Amino acid sequence: MKHYMGKKGKRVLIVLISFAVLSLIFYSNQTIAILFAPKIMVHRVNSMEKLEEVKNKYRGVELDIVFDSLRNVFDVNHPPAKSIQLDLKTYFSNSKGVNDLFIWLDFKNLSESNQTNAINRLNEIVIQNHLIKKNIILETTNPKLALAFKDAGYKTSYYLPPYLYTKSKDSLAYYISIISQKNTIYPTDYLSFDYRDYTIVNKYFKTKKKLTWFANESSYTKKIPSKIKLYKILFDRNVHHVLLPYVSKKGNR
Repeated sequence: MKHYMGKKGKRVLIVLISFAVLSLIFYSNQTIAILFAPKIMVHRVNSMEKLEEVKNKYRGVELDIVFDSLRNVFDVNHPPAKSIQLDLKTYFSNSKGVNDLFIWLDFKNLSESNQTNAINRLNEIVIQNHLIKKNIILETTNPKLALAFKDAGYKTSYYLPPYLYTKSKDSLAYYISIISQKNTIYPTDYLSFDYRDYTIVNKYFKTKKKLTWFANESSYTKKIPSKIKLYKILFDRNVHHVLLPYVSKKGNR
């Protein structure tokens, strides 16, 4: 009887340990960041404090920029959040060891009127801080305007219309048609989108290089399915970078 209970206890222990290991893998972004280190970047690093905290832990950072034409500066901010008047030049010049980082710039207000000045200003910042152009991704919802940045030596990404997975069949067909047309006429290096749109984007643009971002699901029933989907995305060789959320001790914005 004792021998039987001993074997049963061992089986239970093995099951519990296996469950704990799988839970760690599926639920821990830190584990994912280790397993897929070359692909992982940190989402929304819009403060110098957050940059300092993550720059030596991850392959790259994503930040949001708004070009201020009156002052000829890039404001590091994600509207509608209140600006802290952090200039992109200051962001990089006051931080050491960022030269080899991959940098994903979500350009919030790129337009025909600010395109030329924005390129010139970005070039100045890159030269002054010895950044590597090929490691910088300029993301915009307007792929036509991204062409000039591509010609200037930067990587570019077409920020796709959001929530494709919620569209009706007819509506989705319309969006895919628009995306295909723009992708053909104004080709960017990448297509970027929320991870929930991955299945749709991969279906219609399977061989295109991709970028995506993942947000932790608040619903318990969605946690495991979302992490399983994330793993599928990470194993896709055409997905080059994935943004993961990170809560910094200071400057989390």
